[in-house]
Amino acid sequence: MRQQVAISLGALGDFLLTLPLLRELSQRSAVAVIARSAYRALCPDWLAGRPFLAVDGAAGTQLFTPNARFSPPLAGTVAGAVAQVFAAEDDLLRTNLLGNGAHRVVFHAPRPTKPPHIVQRFFTAADIAPPAGWPSSPTMPAAPAGDALWIHAGSGSPAKSLPLPFLARRAQRWRAATGLPVVVSFGEADLMLRGPLRDAFAAAGTAYEELVCPSLGELRAALARRAKRYLGADTGVTHLAAALGKEVLVGFRTTDPDIWRPIGNCRVLRRDELTH
Repeated sequence: MRQQVAISLGALGDFLLTLPLLRELSQRSAVAVIARSAYRALCPDWLAGRPFLAVDGAAGTQLFTPNARFSPPLAGTVAGAVAQVFAAEDDLLRTNLLGNGAHRVVFHAPRPTKPPHIVQRFFTAADIAPPAGWPSSPTMPAAPAGDALWIHAGSGSPAKSLPLPFLARRAQRWRAATGLPVVVSFGEADLMLRGPLRDAFAAAGTAYEELVCPSLGELRAALARRAKRYLGADTGVTHLAAALGKEVLVGFRTTDPDIWRPIGNCRVLRRDELTH
């Protein structure tokens, strides 16, 4: 099988959802990755030592420069390879890849509006049969560890974020049932929730620890070390928790879990379950 080059232009969750296909491809051929530089910290062990180029660096600039002649190492990575592009079809990108020696370009539509699951679509577009049990198979499982309920408070879209009183009630029940800690993480997009969440948890009489704006490497390590169960919305951190093999409860308010359910040990909470 020819070398495969995965070009991921999306956000955190989009990148993590490419991993089931990349894992299968890596068992059959050489695989290189072109993605945001921060995502290097999220590459599983089975991608260790594989080429990784930053799409937010020189490689990304060349990909989208008209009539580009790629310089090393991009040229060597692309030459003779099948480019699996996780983005909407783009004529300039296709022309540049083929013009610099790519054998074939496969575009994977990043925003389907109806089932099947997006990972199933990735396998179909790549003309590869998915392995048995892929929906429940975490792609970067960490050694069992942690005793905390980990909550990620927000999401990239406020409409997807879970109600704060709901999170507070779930945390209070966890503490009452187990006596174990609660950790709440915030990214830059969630900082406006810190005060309201503090008020909601205070009203429920529930203590918690905060992790604020960690790097992706720090977030991966802390989730692997601390989390026993995870609760969050349809967001990139939730996909990371599932990829790490954590027991995940994910609430869907506006998106379709039949398309976007995280890959791993995941239970879906639908809109009508997010009030109790």
